[in-house]
Amino acid sequence: MKIHWLIPGNYKSIEDTSKSQLASIRMRAGLVAKYASDIQIEFSAGDHVDQKADVIVVGKIGMDCYNGRDNLWFRYLSEAHKHCKIIVIDYTDNHFALINSPVHIFYKNILPLTDKAIVPSANLSLLLLQFYKKEITIIEDPVEIESISPKIPIYENKISFLWFGHSTNIPYLINYLQNHLLCDAFIRLTILTNTQGIELLSTQKINLPSTIELDISEWTLQNMINAAKYCDACLIPSDLNDLRKSGVSSNRLITAFALGLPVTADILESYAPFSEYFHNIRGEPLSVFIKELNLYVKKCELAQANVVSKFRQDDIAKKWNSFFNKLIIN
Repeated sequence: MKIHWLIPGNYKSIEDTSKSQLASIRMRAGLVAKYASDIQIEFSAGDHVDQKADVIVVGKIGMDCYNGRDNLWFRYLSEAHKHCKIIVIDYTDNHFALINSPVHIFYKNILPLTDKAIVPSANLSLLLLQFYKKEITIIEDPVEIESISPKIPIYENKISFLWFGHSTNIPYLINYLQNHLLCDAFIRLTILTNTQGIELLSTQKINLPSTIELDISEWTLQNMINAAKYCDACLIPSDLNDLRKSGVSSNRLITAFALGLPVTADILESYAPFSEYFHNIRGEPLSVFIKELNLYVKKCELAQANVVSKFRQDDIAKKWNSFFNKLIIN
């Protein structure tokens, strides 16, 4: 069986998908590409659909939807539908929350062409069910690193925190840092993000107190692992009222646990099942979390034992294998 993953850009090699800065590509298309021989499939990816593909997986179209990619992809998918190709949508964000946007319209137009859908979380499945009555399968994002043993923080003048994420998450971080009632401690904050995120932080005027010291660098997997060794904890602020975040996967939380870092985070729907292992970032000021950091080191150890192990790459790859095998049977 030949699988083509419809994602933005062109990929010269299968390995390129697993190196993408976009988690929706790296953790999904990249994972399947990595395990293609085990799953016994041929794999290709990019904007231009391989005409020999038996199955087309529609990945995240991204903001280039506004630049005409929506029309290009719709033409490809309409043609594939006419030729009875199996079309699967990998729905990784709550795109339908963006009412009347090109992204919303694109997904609304392609849903009738698709045969099945895949989502990374149970909550996103419920959100998609409002618009989609065909079969929806949950396949989680994998954790990309081996677990690092949590360490007891070395207290100096400031505790070191790590924040990592795509530029689209930076407004949530800035809002939290500017909330002086919640973010009330002396901290060093290492920020790892993409090029757009670095530009945003460099050009936007941010009113931060002198108690917060920033260190901003580009996100790479290795940079994140290296930074975790010198940080004491991880911040994951979000916005519980933002519909775009309502279907987010648990991956950033699981990754923080794997990095061996105690976590303070918003209790998003996908984070809620693991709430016993992390601090509620809205429930108490950051200074309270810091005072209880040793407790959350122990909670991180428990999370590694009870949670992180369920998101291993080879186990998630088996779920993709099962999904594709069922496509053949059906």
